[in-house]
Amino acid sequence: MNEDDARRTADANDICGSAAPLTGAELGFLCELTGTSFADVAAFLPTNRSNVTYWIRGGRELPRLESYRVKKWFWRKLFPARTHALLRILSVDALFDDTLVLARMRDVGRGKSVVP
Repeated sequence: MNEDDARRTADANDICGSAAPLTGAELGFLCELTGTSFADVAAFLPTNRSNVTYWIRGGRELPRLESYRVKKWFWRKLFPARTHALLRILSVDALFDDTLVLARMRDVGRGKSVVP
């Protein structure tokens, strides 16, 4: 991975690990970085491609629940080898706290050793 790719992946990790709602610009960036189509995002949520296009081109924030789901999905696409490390450190209670899960994702994506 070259330096630019590493920086973009680190930026994506920070986006996915943030508790803030996902913006259209961030969603577009994640789609571009992972080669994910708007139709793929729409199928995952599920919603229609028009909504995804509206969020991205209109610069809109995704609704919070959809935002968290999409962030987790993209993080797994970016860091498939680190998913098991994340699952090992999450307690059952943490699975119900999206902001904690997102923060732990960000830490694991940065290569930090996190203790539950």
